[in-house]
Amino acid sequence: LMILLSGCVQITTDIEVPGPDRVKLNWEIQSITRKLLPWQLEFESSLSHSLAQIKISTTPEGKQNITTKVLRSEEANSILQAIFSSATQSAGFDLNPPILSLKEKNWLIGVKQDLQLVVDLKDLPKIYGSKFLVKIHTIDNQKPISSPYLTSIDGDYLNWQLQQGELNKLIFHQWRWNYLTIGSLFIITLLILNIVLQRIRLRMGFGNPELPP
Repeated sequence: LMILLSGCVQITTDIEVPGPDRVKLNWEIQSITRKLLPWQLEFESSLSHSLAQIKISTTPEGKQNITTKVLRSEEANSILQAIFSSATQSAGFDLNPPILSLKEKNWLIGVKQDLQLVVDLKDLPKIYGSKFLVKIHTIDNQKPISSPYLTSIDGDYLNWQLQQGELNKLIFHQWRWNYLTIGSLFIITLLILNIVLQRIRLRMGFGNPELPP
């Protein structure tokens, strides 16, 4: 979701939802020139002084890795927008910040999660050779609703290719099952079934079960 450059780069955003109201963000920025671009250096310096919640590492081959700890969804959205603003300033662009929203509904046996991403690239000038990819770790591999519709499933990841000059939107639904609650309900169901069968047995005149003599 970091859409900012002043040179040919490939930006991959990795989003993971490890639990209810929990989001982890990672970015990989790879310079096509195999060297860190000037805006990358300025961007790293800006982040190091403004955001203590992230870790940044670089390689001589022009790759930057930015990681966050597991955050609440509102915190993740704030961090995302702060990183975006810092990067756009470093790259000399003026773009609307992205929006990350995670809405959840608890149904006792599980939590229904609706993840929405909005990345406005309408004002981003066309930068040939640059690619912007969002990867979302999935649980049940359900197809999302996206515009433009450029998504694919690769193992446990949903890949979403962002388009320059477009308003990119994605809504992703998934269920996170509460296996403890499901297990408890299963045990309770077995106990109720056992009681019902015992009553049927008594009514049929078989009496209570006894140990053999």
